[in-house]
Amino acid sequence: MKHYFFLTLLMVSFFIGTTQAQQRQCNLSIELVSPAEGAVINSMAEFDVIVNLSNNGPDSLLAGDTLYYHSPLMFVFDYSPIVLTHGIAPNAMRVITLEEILNENENTADEQLDFCVTVRHHLEDNGNFVDEELEDNTSCNNITLKPTFPTSITDRDRSLLLRLYPNPAQELIHLELPANLEEQAQLTIYDLTGRKLHSRQLSSLAAGSTINIDLQEMVPGTYVLEILNGGQRSATLFSRL
Repeated sequence: MKHYFFLTLLMVSFFIGTTQAQQRQCNLSIELVSPAEGAVINSMAEFDVIVNLSNNGPDSLLAGDTLYYHSPLMFVFDYSPIVLTHGIAPNAMRVITLEEILNENENTADEQLDFCVTVRHHLEDNGNFVDEELEDNTSCNNITLKPTFPTSITDRDRSLLLRLYPNPAQELIHLELPANLEEQAQLTIYDLTGRKLHSRQLSSLAAGSTINIDLQEMVPGTYVLEILNGGQRSATLFSRL
C-alpha cells in the first residue's frame, strides 16, 4: 500500500511538472500600423514602430512573455526583445509599440524602402510559448526617408526662410535675403559631400534685398546654400544645370 501511494505521488508530480514545462501554442500575426503606407519621414524626425499583434493560437499570451522583433534599421540577423505588459487571449489583438526610431538617413537623396517588421517567439525555441506558423509574422509598408545632410551644414533650427530662383539655374541664381538679417551674417555654399565652395559676409544693410550668385565656376549638380544669422542657421538645396 505504501509503495502504491509513493508511486501515485510520483506520477502526479511528474504530470504537474510536465504540464508546467509544456510550451503554450500561440499563433502570432501582425499588421504594421506605423510607419503607415506612404509615410514621409523628415530628416531627424522621430517615429514610432507600432503593430497590431494578434494571437490566433489556442493558448493565451501572458503578461511577462517576451517577444522578439526585427526592423529594417537593425542588422540583418538582429532581434530585440520586448516584454508584454498585458496578455493577449486566443483570437484577440493588442496594439504594441515596439520602438522609437530617429531618421538619421545619411543619403543625399530621398530613400524609399519597404519597411518590414517581423515578430516571433523565442529565438532558440525554448521560451514559454511557441509559434509554429511564421508566414504571417511579417508586415511591410513602403515609406520615404528624407535625407540628412552632413552635420557641418545642417541644423534642426530652420526658422529662417530662404527663397532663391530660378531653381534649377544655369549661370546665375537670385537669393532673397531674410528681413531679420543681422550684422556679419555668413552665406556659404557646399557640395553634397560637405566641401565648402563659396563663402561671403552679409551686411544687415542688405536685409530683405535680393543678391545674385554666380554659378559659372560650379559643375552641374546639386548644392546646399546655408546662411548663418546670429544663432540661427538655415539651409536649402539648389541645382545647377
